[in-house]
Amino acid sequence: MHTVLQGYVDAGQYTAALDNIKWVTDYFIKCIGDGTEVVVQVGNGAQDHGIWGRPEDIKGPVPAYAVTKDRPGSDAVGAMGAALAAAAVAFKGVNDAYSAKLTDAATKAYNFATKSIGKYSDSVSDAGAFYRSSNVYDDVAFNALWLYQATGNEAYKKAGYDYYMKHYKEEDGQGVWDNFDWDSNSWGDVVLLSR
Repeated sequence: MHTVLQGYVDAGQYTAALDNIKWVTDYFIKCIGDGTEVVVQVGNGAQDHGIWGRPEDIKGPVPAYAVTKDRPGSDAVGAMGAALAAAAVAFKGVNDAYSAKLTDAATKAYNFATKSIGKYSDSVSDAGAFYRSSNVYDDVAFNALWLYQATGNEAYKKAGYDYYMKHYKEEDGQGVWDNFDWDSNSWGDVVLLSR
């Protein structure tokens, strides 16, 4: 958003865009909490894919899944941290207190994701049936690189590069895939590394 800011302003959508970002990031901040246990999934894959309607129409209890240092989820938490740090950039100069809160949560996510490396789909069996992760390092790199954008701290840029290179090596030199989706943040890493 920060690269096309004037377009949002000219279209009269800047405030609406920030409100939409805040709606999601407020939820992510709650999911991260103090950074020792992170909620990464709410809902059951089979149940959710069996009802193509509003979440409010699901009957009965809805499970929530969290990752911990013993059941890591570096990919999901790293992607969440990247979103928070990117949002911190969007709010910088508009709402500096909220930007700082986002940066703090993004840092907690990064610290969690880097201390116990592991795939979310290995820790949450329900995720493995629907959204199996192939690699975690692209997501951790994305988190680090957005933290660099938010803070200017060169250590995050170096860490982002290092994690991306781990990703690249694990993917047999195929670090950038043909897509940018739930299982690959490679394109985002490459764009941020090019800046």
